[in-house]
Amino acid sequence: AEYMGDSSSVYLRMKARGELFVKRDNPDSIVIRPAMFFGFHDLYFRRFKFYPRYFGNVLIGNASPIIKMPMFVGDVAQALINAAQMPDIEGNTYELLGPEAFTLKELFQYVLEVIHTNGLDDCSVQAREVPVKFMHWYGGLLQRTAMKIDPHLTKARMEMVHTSEEPRGMPGLKELGVTNPYHVEYKLL
Repeated sequence: AEYMGDSSSVYLRMKARGELFVKRDNPDSIVIRPAMFFGFHDLYFRRFKFYPRYFGNVLIGNASPIIKMPMFVGDVAQALINAAQMPDIEGNTYELLGPEAFTLKELFQYVLEVIHTNGLDDCSVQAREVPVKFMHWYGGLLQRTAMKIDPHLTKARMEMVHTSEEPRGMPGLKELGVTNPYHVEYKLL
């Protein structure tokens, strides 16, 4: 949980604290830390299509660099199934990361290009960088005022989106028997 315990995000700090309490009270617990994941018709990528309609462009924080390693939900599910059937993994912590790394801006721009290529939206939309503190404030504002637009646009969501997902040397997909995870371009929309 050390990877989130010093986060500026209250949500992420509480998540880390909860993990510590679980491990303290039940040391044999298996902890799975997945990166943000996506699937067919999910909200992780498909909501990018709707942001410009309400906000003009997609706004992202300009922290340097925010790395994302999104995973296909099927790979997460397979890892969980495999973990439930594996002997001798009690007490381990696994980080599940997708097979490729993107900066947050690259990921947003790629998704916007795919959306345009499939005739789903206007190609003039860009991922615009703004200060991360503004994004946290913006998420808090949206949480209080725009729930009907997208109830997932909250301060905690903005903080999660603007937190890097990078390997920390822990066991992962391979150790849980997922040896050929899907790449974003194969499962995007």
